[in-house]
Amino acid sequence: MKRVVVNVPPTTQQGDVHPVRVRRVLEHHLRRLRGVKDRLDPIERGDRVFRIEPDAERFGHNRIRRTANDRARSRVGSTDHRGVVRVVPGSFTVVQHPAHVLRGEGLLVEAAHLPRAKARQRCIHARTIAAMSDQSNPAASGAENSDRPVYKWTLLRAGRLLLDGGGMFGVIPKVVWNRSVECDEKNRVEIHHNCVLLESAGEHPDIDDRTGQPRRYLIEAGTGDKLDEKMSKIFGLDGRTVETALGDAGVSTNDIDAVVVTHLHFDHAGGLTRRCREGETPDWEATKPGAASGDATGIKLTFPNAELIVQRREWVDARANDAVMTRTYYRDHLLPFEDEGLTLPDGRPRLRLVESERPFPLNRKPHRDELPKSSVEDRMTEVLPGIDVFLAPGHTWGQQAIRFTDQNGRDVVFTPDLIPTVHHVGAAYSLSYDVEPYTAMITKRWFLEEAAERNWLLVLDHEPGNPLQTVRRDEHGWYELVPHVDAVSE
Repeated sequence: MKRVVVNVPPTTQQGDVHPVRVRRVLEHHLRRLRGVKDRLDPIERGDRVFRIEPDAERFGHNRIRRTANDRARSRVGSTDHRGVVRVVPGSFTVVQHPAHVLRGEGLLVEAAHLPRAKARQRCIHARTIAAMSDQSNPAASGAENSDRPVYKWTLLRAGRLLLDGGGMFGVIPKVVWNRSVECDEKNRVEIHHNCVLLESAGEHPDIDDRTGQPRRYLIEAGTGDKLDEKMSKIFGLDGRTVETALGDAGVSTNDIDAVVVTHLHFDHAGGLTRRCREGETPDWEATKPGAASGDATGIKLTFPNAELIVQRREWVDARANDAVMTRTYYRDHLLPFEDEGLTLPDGRPRLRLVESERPFPLNRKPHRDELPKSSVEDRMTEVLPGIDVFLAPGHTWGQQAIRFTDQNGRDVVFTPDLIPTVHHVGAAYSLSYDVEPYTAMITKRWFLEEAAERNWLLVLDHEPGNPLQTVRRDEHGWYELVPHVDAVSE
């Protein structure tokens, strides 16, 4: 077995203890070095890391104690051996990985051939031959976001929705969820349609030639106004829509250049279209079956100058109505975008389908504690300048999360129905509407791990309270949400 030692800053303070599995190799440091990742061996299921304890004399634990300084350098991998990460006296991190790979990038400090048993019994005190500086570490230097377009963003409250508590909490008994979440006499709990308005900002904002203003994009569209009276009453709609919320922000629906939705259920994409108003010419005629608006109703595109961006898998499933619910993919918020010959005034197609990389290979069931072998950065697809999407399956197979960078250089991630409210952070807290609750649980684990490590600011799509949350590890080896207050988003 080869043991590689690399230099890190002192990290002797106590950190949170949490279980992790080996899944990437020096991810934050190496992923910008050309060709390295293609030569690194994949991680097998069950490979583990061990507890980091500065003065410990032996290994043997499947937990790891990490701090902010060693976080970016403590990813290891091997197909043949267990990965070992450890801080030893002298502020060294010891990692196991094929030495020739790291040596080729100038990152190898010292390699030693040691039997596995011996390696577990003692620390290795190595002298530094080559050092890795913070300048080459994007996590430490802040270089990762230095050249990304940034956005001013506004949280839009696009109306209330009442859903059955059993549907919202799945296998969790009411006696448990009702301790923290109130329900009405019909067992309905209140959630909100949370959307985000993005406006290009920074030193060189992207200017829309049509308006002469910074380009504006929208994340999510809410339910809209097309549900008939019966359905509106069942869901407790209050009449507020994303159009109302944009108006309150002083923005016209005509000013939106693109709309990105997490998935195409009616409470996320229904607001893409609206009922015709007096004197308007319909863009599409809605008739039963499969129309949210009931009897024949003229339909208009809510955002006539905006393209719709969604995952291809989500679009295919929506058109096939592949869902646990029989009435959630409505024709009148899908078909107006389907004709490939229909274009926007500037010539762009109305619909753009994205195919992001899956977290796990198709038709392979991951272990419940398994983490993706690839970095979330590598699975992201940039759909607009500085706006990335990545698959977060479980609620639907094509569900996506959306990341952008704000004016403070912070990564903000719009979080889909993986964690719709602050009460859904637990591993077992899924929705009855999820097509694959097991997949949702696995996705939630790696999503929260990424959010904690990368200090993402999350925007929860249905939280009626404060939807702005950060993630940290708790004392039980899982994760907890921390409310965040930010004037930029209010």
